[in-house]
Amino acid sequence: MKSFKHIVIPLVLVALIVFIVFWKDVTNSAYQRIQSTVGSIFGKGIAWDIANQLTMENQRLRFELAREESEESEDGYLNVSVYSQYPFNDKTMFIISAGKEEGVAIGMPVLTSEQFLVGIVISVRKHQAEVQTFFDVSWRSSVAIGTARNKAVLEGGQSPRLELIGRTYDIEEGDNVFNIDSDFPYAQLVGSVAHITDIPGNPWRTGSINIRYDVTNLVTVLVVTDFP
Repeated sequence: MKSFKHIVIPLVLVALIVFIVFWKDVTNSAYQRIQSTVGSIFGKGIAWDIANQLTMENQRLRFELAREESEESEDGYLNVSVYSQYPFNDKTMFIISAGKEEGVAIGMPVLTSEQFLVGIVISVRKHQAEVQTFFDVSWRSSVAIGTARNKAVLEGGQSPRLELIGRTYDIEEGDNVFNIDSDFPYAQLVGSVAHITDIPGNPWRTGSINIRYDVTNLVTVLVVTDFP
């Protein structure tokens, strides 16, 4: 009898795993019927062990499937997951779940899923990469404001700012801010003007920028793999 169980139990496990993976909407009652059937054949103790193993394996397979689907490359973009830094929430950088093996290289631009520029890859490992964002104080890049493409400099920090804005420029709050720096795709959207400040005696104006996403809550991002 023992040899019979040793042969049949693995076969039942495989069959049930396939059933659960390809039929995600199986109801609780169906699950209980399966458990009851297995229990009637092998005993309640074995049935519970099988059920627990199936549950854990099902969760693992779903997680792996979700990870693989998030790392698909399409039209020059690699869609990757972002590692959580909770509860530290450092906005200056984050780690993504793709590296050299997935085709990621230093210098590749990184966008949000809504196509906003968020940063650049600064280091790469086998299956991970580090992304610097413009919340880093060392960030400097050229941007253009509004339809007239008035030039400015985006300076990084916890509250990124727009600097070196000409006094003669016709700029309004809400105007879009686009990238014109050669390190990133031309005219890639960065954010919008939040406020413009005139400083007496200064030939330049300064401004704050409205970022339309929360970098600490990013779940997936797009790595631009075919640039420049």
